[in-house]
Amino acid sequence: MKVRKAFRYRCYPTPAQADTLTWALDRCRELYNAGLEERREAYRMCGVSVGYLQQQNQLPTIKEDRPEYKQIGSQRTKEGVHERRNERGGCRGHRA
Repeated sequence: MKVRKAFRYRCYPTPAQADTLTWALDRCRELYNAGLEERREAYRMCGVSVGYLQQQNQLPTIKEDRPEYKQIGSQRTKEGVHERRNERGGCRGHRA
């Protein structure tokens, strides 16, 4: 039997750090919601599935058009467009 351990860390950011974290999370949320809307609309209008890789490949263009996304690391922006199926509870066994 494998024992699983979990650690919980508490973060106490300064007000400036908290503002920066909030700003970055808002940009990731905005990117995720835009990607989700794109996938829904593409399927609703054309019956076409837009996948993660297609949206990931659009990120450099988005960063050129929206300079605020250049301040966020590439991994964070990739996670922003990545669909989180387990959190939504749907699409089991299907790929985007």
